[in-house]
Amino acid sequence: MWGLVVRRPCPTDARAVNVTLTADGLALTRRAQDAVFAFVEEHFFASLDEAEIATLADVFGRLVGRWHDAGDGACD
Repeated sequence: MWGLVVRRPCPTDARAVNVTLTADGLALTRRAQDAVFAFVEEHFFASLDEAEIATLADVFGRLVGRWHDAGDGACD
């Protein structure tokens, strides 16, 4: 309807459908991400010192690594 995503059959699983962003969808997503990042920077990180930010980066980096490692190999 808005042309932001395209649905395609999953090449490895006939039951699944992959949804990918179009160029317009990617542009909108990037603008939204920029707005969210600016908000977080202004309202959260601006009140933290470098050591606190480094600690958060370490903690969240490990969590993201766990989520990535836990992937089930489903059609992506």
